[in-house]
Amino acid sequence: MQIQECRKIWGASEYIRGIPNFVQVQSAIYVPFTIGKYISDDDSWGIFDRELSAVDSAQYKRGDPAKIVSGGFKYCGEPPINPELGSYVYLGPIMQHYGHFLTASLARAWYPYLHGTRGYKFLVHAEISSDEILEIPYARDILGALGISRHNLVVFNEPKKIENLIIPSAAIVEQNHVFSVYGDMCRHIGAYLSRRGAAWKKTRRCYLSKERLAAGVCRLRDEKIVSDHLRTYGFEVLFPEQMNIADQIDVYNESSVVIGTGSSLHTAIFCSSPAKLISLTINNSVNSNFNLFDLAGGFKTEHVLPGDEFEWRHLPENLCNFVDYMRQRSSIQIASDTDLRAFMSEASTGDCENFARALASYLCERGFLE
Repeated sequence: MQIQECRKIWGASEYIRGIPNFVQVQSAIYVPFTIGKYISDDDSWGIFDRELSAVDSAQYKRGDPAKIVSGGFKYCGEPPINPELGSYVYLGPIMQHYGHFLTASLARAWYPYLHGTRGYKFLVHAEISSDEILEIPYARDILGALGISRHNLVVFNEPKKIENLIIPSAAIVEQNHVFSVYGDMCRHIGAYLSRRGAAWKKTRRCYLSKERLAAGVCRLRDEKIVSDHLRTYGFEVLFPEQMNIADQIDVYNESSVVIGTGSSLHTAIFCSSPAKLISLTINNSVNSNFNLFDLAGGFKTEHVLPGDEFEWRHLPENLCNFVDYMRQRSSIQIASDTDLRAFMSEASTGDCENFARALASYLCERGFLE
């Protein structure tokens, strides 16, 4: 079996130096998510101006060209009468999937990073309360590094008029572009959360496994064979969902190479000098979000895939299970190779032992193994 580098990218990846714009809206109308609807199916939520039109800079967009993911274009209800007083900053939707939290929920957080939190309340859309948001460990720690806590994080469950609302434009738009300030902000967060200081010895080699993950976008079938093989070469096999975000950040700070799949590799954005990243590509093309993180973080991820025996299978019938798990409403705890109920797709290498040996040879050629 031959390991191949994957160069096919879907989506755009523009890097923009500087910071996005922001707008200030008087008498803005906040309309919450519709209870029971997943965000992609909800065409009513959003931020609207006094003419009841959606505020463009508050809309959640992705793709090339950037298109609105969901939300309303016009508010059709009765405008709230009594305004919420004070200065609010809109931070967008809180996503309960780690990768989308980084791209959607942190996209506007450059504003508190640059301007601080004093005197502001931070308004978000979410299916859960602000207290429940901060019960998600990575959300609590990442937002906390920016000074956002239960004292200034706000979610409303009914339409509200906001007297004074600042709306920062997104510093990262999925499959489209990223501003340099996004990387600056993430490195600031990483320095705040890191437990080790700044003297990195790069003595670790780590593989990030999904074999214990209960739900996700994709997983590799028979992954344990790969991780067991890498262990024989001195790799640590880690399970990111069982680690706090500070320890995950230090994995990248302390390692010479980190191998994995999916959004767990995006954590490198929090490091000033991350490890070499090798992504096991689980379909035949790479999401350009990886390029956006590379550009903002100043590193380069290498994407590899197995040879001709590689197969990828989409599992759209699992969407409801995946969404329930992200909403913390699922009874699924740990998946197995025969239980992929909450994964949106799976990949197979055909002969996983052969793939593991080929991967080890590939790493030896690049100097990561003796």
